[in-house]
Amino acid sequence: MNEALHKALTRLAEASDPYTQGVRDLLHLMAVVDESGRPTGRVSGYLLDVLRAHLGDGQAMHVDWSDLDAPGLHGADVLRWIDGARQAAYPQATPARAAEAVEAVFKRTVDGEDAYLMEYDRYAQRFQPVGGKIDDDDLSPEAALRREFFEELRLSAVPDDSVLSLELLPFRFEEQDLSATYGLLTAYGFRFYRVVRMAVAFHLDTNTRWITRTELLDGRSADGRPVSDIYQKAFGGIDALDALPSAQITGG
Repeated sequence: MNEALHKALTRLAEASDPYTQGVRDLLHLMAVVDESGRPTGRVSGYLLDVLRAHLGDGQAMHVDWSDLDAPGLHGADVLRWIDGARQAAYPQATPARAAEAVEAVFKRTVDGEDAYLMEYDRYAQRFQPVGGKIDDDDLSPEAALRREFFEELRLSAVPDDSVLSLELLPFRFEEQDLSATYGLLTAYGFRFYRVVRMAVAFHLDTNTRWITRTELLDGRSADGRPVSDIYQKAFGGIDALDALPSAQITGG
């Protein structure tokens, strides 16, 4: 260990102010330093050297913590690596956050086979049902789903009941999993609405399309992209989905 780093770690170990204690606790939590404030190994010592060099150069670490489209390493990559390892090591790991979500079951027949409208999420890298996380300013789960229809299907306005009829299905599904977008372990609560009627035109393309029952069971679309298994998990298999009636569609 070089002398400058040794002095810095000594100050860190001996400091009593809350901020420095917090830094020490964080480094200990990340297994970078042990309880005495010394590096836990050669590589962790090198990490401290790197951080000190960043500080000396007056440069922040080259990790984009906000923009998921920025080039290079993203904060979500770091979260996925850390919490993925934590989930694998501790089956009863404490979720880092909780999220309420709402999903549509938008069903029709395509070439004689049941199919479900889904959209490819490029951050999650899979086809998912129309829907998403309920935002704080959504008035209700149904209002959140109507907003998602507006955003994901490129409608001209948020669809009201005159063009989109929804039926709340009588259960709430809960699971803990890594966020496909942000990578942290999340406690999810899902509510599902069946689309009863859709009477407005909506956008379809290779990323917003009808996923057939076969593709749903395969977990892959015809072009090889992953398909979410949230329906099978939430409904306890495909039989309950098979029993649901198709939507009445007059606009798309």
